[in-house]
Amino acid sequence: MHVYERRDEAYEEVWVSEFLEGAIGGIAVTDINDDGLDEIVAYSESGRLVFFDTADYGVLWSNPPNEYEQLTAMLVHNIDDDAQDELVLCADGRLVVYDGRDQFEEWRSDQNNIEATDILVADVDGDGADEIVLNDGFVFDARFLDMEWQSPESFGERLGALDIDNDDIPEIIGEFGGRYLRIFDIDLRRMKPSRQ
Repeated sequence: MHVYERRDEAYEEVWVSEFLEGAIGGIAVTDINDDGLDEIVAYSESGRLVFFDTADYGVLWSNPPNEYEQLTAMLVHNIDDDAQDELVLCADGRLVVYDGRDQFEEWRSDQNNIEATDILVADVDGDGADEIVLNDGFVFDARFLDMEWQSPESFGERLGALDIDNDDIPEIIGEFGGRYLRIFDIDLRRMKPSRQ
């Protein structure tokens, strides 16, 4: 991982991390441990989670080696309305919720065939509560962590949510092949037909 600072008209590299035991899968900058200061949260595809201090880039915390063999997706989001964010992870084929402040695994799914590479949290079925949507087709209730639906097809490589039909319920917009979009109505549990 590299950090660059803008200096006049150019950027200068000011820090390079140690090797994180695998390719970096994602990075977020947030107050993950509820101390009033932002941290850099990174994960590697080989299963490591690391929190870095944004002031001196020192390691504040990392998960134990071999806790996970593979991480394919991460989203930082407060899904339980407590004071701090959680890490929502796809780890070793399961959906995992990890406490950001106290650094422990709060919950893991019974489903062990999850292959998601993108995660979105939004109220996509109009019930007033958020869902965790995985791009491989799984939809979980974010509060109680029950699986609400498994789509027979994936939602694409990358996900977005937008109410495109003005029904006050956002649809899932999935990107396929880097150039095609498909729209999914999660409340109706189907792909939205294209207009004729």
